[in-house]
Amino acid sequence: MIGGTGTIGAACAQALVEREHSVVVASRSFKDVKSSPEEADLEARLAVDITDPVSVSALAQHITTHFLPLDVVILTAGGAEAEPLHCGADHAAERLARITRMTAVHVGGTVLVGSAFLPLLALRRGIFIVITSRAASRHDPRVLSYAAAKAAQEHAVATFAGEWAQHGIDVFCVAPGKVSGPLLRALAPDAGGTALRPADVADAVCDLIATRPGTGTKITLRARHLPEREQLLADRCEGGRG
Repeated sequence: MIGGTGTIGAACAQALVEREHSVVVASRSFKDVKSSPEEADLEARLAVDITDPVSVSALAQHITTHFLPLDVVILTAGGAEAEPLHCGADHAAERLARITRMTAVHVGGTVLVGSAFLPLLALRRGIFIVITSRAASRHDPRVLSYAAAKAAQEHAVATFAGEWAQHGIDVFCVAPGKVSGPLLRALAPDAGGTALRPADVADAVCDLIATRPGTGTKITLRARHLPEREQLLADRCEGGRG
């Protein structure tokens, strides 16, 4: 579980533990890659910065040394930043910097994590799950940079699904709408009653692990609606071609 200390990540980690999975949590908030677990129900709490290739490589090596076999990698890491509703020319540099940060985390981080853990997942024909967002297909100026990065991240997930099919790895994404937590309180303080619970996202993740639908499956979550399932790949890519 990479990003297991955020609102969604913590809920996913807890749900997996409750289902008797062995869970290793990695997060930028932890200090070093050798830190000991602080919670008895986790195998370990490890440090990682998903925007740093050296850090991601060190995490993969640590997992290789201490925690194989590895069946599932879940990427929930990556924050969001609220933006002014009106950004004119005077704020262009600020907006560009924000887009650059969001892209480095959500797109660059996905590529770095996927590339580092591909060999480990291939050993067990494992599962790679990425938490994206409904914001990727919505138009909200308050989260323009975040939404743009999430749209690109979803494309990366679809690309991995096609490329990794030859290794027997299933790649999925879960795209929740508004989820109760700090970001939602900052953007829409009155939206709590219409928001998803973090546990709703965790349940969708656990369902993907248990059922393993076709690679490239995307689960979209909206409050008070049943999960919506779609296929990111129009044609399943065989042998890395599509």
